[in-house]
Amino acid sequence: MSKASTIIKFPVGRMVEGSLYKGSDTDLAGQKKVYKTGPQAGRPRVDFWFCVAFPKNGVDWRATPWGQQMQEAARTAHPQFWNHPSYKYKVIDGDSREKAMQAKRAPFEKEGYPGHWIVRFSSTYAPPVCAVTQGADGKPSVVELKEENRVVPGYFVRVVADVSGNTGDSPGLYMNPKAVVFAAEGEVINVGLDLNSLGLAEDMAGMQLPAGAVPISSANISAELAAGMLPGAPMAPGASAAPVYTMTPAAGGFTREQYHAQGWSDADLIAKGLMIQQ
Repeated sequence: MSKASTIIKFPVGRMVEGSLYKGSDTDLAGQKKVYKTGPQAGRPRVDFWFCVAFPKNGVDWRATPWGQQMQEAARTAHPQFWNHPSYKYKVIDGDSREKAMQAKRAPFEKEGYPGHWIVRFSSTYAPPVCAVTQGADGKPSVVELKEENRVVPGYFVRVVADVSGNTGDSPGLYMNPKAVVFAAEGEVINVGLDLNSLGLAEDMAGMQLPAGAVPISSANISAELAAGMLPGAPMAPGASAAPVYTMTPAAGGFTREQYHAQGWSDADLIAKGLMIQQ
């Protein structure tokens, strides 16, 4: 079995799940992760993982340039098994209705998944996040983005991955991100807990309260929200919201801050169609 690896520069896709900054030390079953092989076998392990969606456009992932590179890496690593149906390519059909083991939702139920091929990248360290900007000499330059959570699910990225075959009992590919290029902002995907999914509304509707408890009504809550007394309440009449700026595709993946560093003003960016203000 070859341990050779292949560097694949994936096209720009939308990050739909995971984190570039926060690792996970438990699996889907809640069990602590450990190294299964090698000199650190049995020791605790932290994984950084994220998923990127690429539009299908009627093309099977195996026929894409990046899909062909992945298959070549698999053929090199596992020449007798690379084409087996159970080979783990780390590619998910975003339209699939089958739930993975212990998964809470099927792929088609997740935001950003339908109509896409989903590639899962993972590593034992946080990948470097960078952006392409204009250098002092006017030429494109790569700068590392140190700000945590600058890139979140919903944004568009380009991943440069080190792809190699594993050496375990379950043949497949390692998809190790060497670098993640922040290409553009997008509609943020909320990956937090959906409170409505817990069935709290139904439970509370018929619950017997302890003695001395004074029930509240939806009218009370609505009034408090309107008065700005609860988190997420709308602003009082007359209050002005802080402007929200969104870069357009014409900005070439550069951020508002990067343009500011080059002397551009917000008015310039809006006038040139590089940014919109909401």
